Amino acid sequence: MSTTERVRFTIAVDQEVYDAFAGLAHASRVSLSRCIGDWLRDTAEAAQITTVRVNEVRMSHQEIARLYFDSVDKEAVRLLDGGLKTWGKASLSPHPPGSPHHTAERPPRPVIRGGKSSEQGQASKGSRGSKP
Repeated sequence: MSTTERVRFTIAVDQEVYDAFAGLAHASRVSLSRCIGDWLRDTAEAAQITTVRVNEVRMSHQEIARLYFDSVDKEAVRLLDGGLKTWGKASLSPHPPGSPHHTAERPPRPVIRGGKSSEQGQASKGSRGSKP
């Protein structure tokens, strides 16, 4: 038996949980408080290991987020210090100047107009089936 002092506290549980521990306490011939306390003592080491693992994961996610936002901040500073001055003015390229995919300008788009430009097309506009 442990010589450490027991701490009393109140917890709320579902009726199913209460019934399960009440049955175990009755079968073990101990109080409900003692039964739950012993169960928690027996699983305390697993709770401590889980706590360490959860904190490790939380810290690794925080580290990843910090590294990501540091890189985003550096890129924002780079753009504000000079990249935005030329971006959109000299080039429509989405790639930064100096990258292998950067193009100085986009090629002109072909203009396509409706209608026909041949004489046959002009003659047929107003004649509706009559021959010239």
